[in-house]
Amino acid sequence: MFQLYVWPGAWNLPSIDAQCLIAILYLQLSFPGRFKIVECANPDVSPLGQLPFLVHENHSVSTVPAILAYLEGFEESTSPRPIERLATDDELPITPAIDAGLSPGERAKTAAWTSYIDTHLGDLVLQSFYALAPNYRKLTLPTLASFLPIPQKYYVPGRLRDMYKPRLEAADLWDLAEDDGNDEQGAATKKATKWMRNPLEKAKEEVTGDEPPEQVKKAFVREKLIERCRATFQLLEGLVPNGSFMFGDRPSSLDLHLAAHILLILHAPLPNPLLRTLVLESFSTLIDHALLVRTFAFPTQALPPTDSIVSSPVSEKAQKHARQLSSSSSPLPYPPIEPLQHLSPSESLKLAWDGVLRTARSIRIGMPGPRATVIDLGLDDATPLERAEAEAEKDLAKWRWAFYAAAGAGIITYGIASGILPVLVGVATGALRVEISEEEGGGEEHGPDDEDN
Repeated sequence: MFQLYVWPGAWNLPSIDAQCLIAILYLQLSFPGRFKIVECANPDVSPLGQLPFLVHENHSVSTVPAILAYLEGFEESTSPRPIERLATDDELPITPAIDAGLSPGERAKTAAWTSYIDTHLGDLVLQSFYALAPNYRKLTLPTLASFLPIPQKYYVPGRLRDMYKPRLEAADLWDLAEDDGNDEQGAATKKATKWMRNPLEKAKEEVTGDEPPEQVKKAFVREKLIERCRATFQLLEGLVPNGSFMFGDRPSSLDLHLAAHILLILHAPLPNPLLRTLVLESFSTLIDHALLVRTFAFPTQALPPTDSIVSSPVSEKAQKHARQLSSSSSPLPYPPIEPLQHLSPSESLKLAWDGVLRTARSIRIGMPGPRATVIDLGLDDATPLERAEAEAEKDLAKWRWAFYAAAGAGIITYGIASGILPVLVGVATGALRVEISEEEGGGEEHGPDDEDN
């Protein structure tokens, strides 16, 4: 069985992270009833230090592109079994990848737009959760802290924010964040300091009644951010067919990437709902598409509306259409969820070490195009290319050990040539001789006493 480690769920979503939602939707549509969701709030247990990551047998795969590529490598099986009958991984039923029927042109379109969604729309979502001060302090930080034990709750959220900061700075989105009420005092202090350096500016504002520069800057920044969000949503809305999926009657991986981000925008109760308000007011097609994907993946799960606009007749029609499409096949069972458990430091270390061992037993092989797979060195049914790569890895390991041996010999040679090693050996030998002589001397002292007796 596949085990998918994701950030815990909240706000009527199975996870609070867009990348985790993508992986969940993909597994639900490709391997329904044959995977388990494991809630995890410690990214350090992942081989790459980030969630989600997939565990299957001796393999551990991190990042969504690698997970999807790994799952696409399985062959099609026409004899699926329900989850109750799964006794071992050998009985794991395999289904075709959801992008298996796409043409080369559709695959190229999927790759291009997936990259656009993950970068542009993904940056906007991260900016809304981590850069905007009111959203981070009043929602993101408390939500993450509720998943974490002491002391992780005091530093892990800040570490995640620092991790996303360079990405948002490169996208010119970090400086577009607004300050909340907690920063009013700091802004007033900066303003007062500036006026103290330039009293004429303060007098001019009192006479002319002009707005303070900070308020003008905030208004400009907000309008700039809105225009950027609107441009992104307009491009994506033109990509989505009205009341249908991208490439037919079943969602593709492109549908999943877009729907995961839109669902997170709709469901998260952010104090500054800039993205959500913009989508609800102007881009109902994106809402219908996201609900269409979710209803198709989880037709038996209740979908509580996040807003009165979300439960509009158009959205209800989209959900009904998704249920009709999904009813043509067998219902998709909801995956079992292993609830979040606060691990002790020793358990976290053991889990992280197991991930390192799984990664060490596998190698990543780049295939033509965007595909990649992870194979074990002992795989019996590997292709000739995979066997050649495995043999090359074995040869590399032999040369690595030869390098270690040569380095050790070099250190010993240097110690002898420089005189360091003989000195150490001489000191150790002298100490040993002194100890032996003391023991012999002690034995001679007891000799006369023995003779007198």
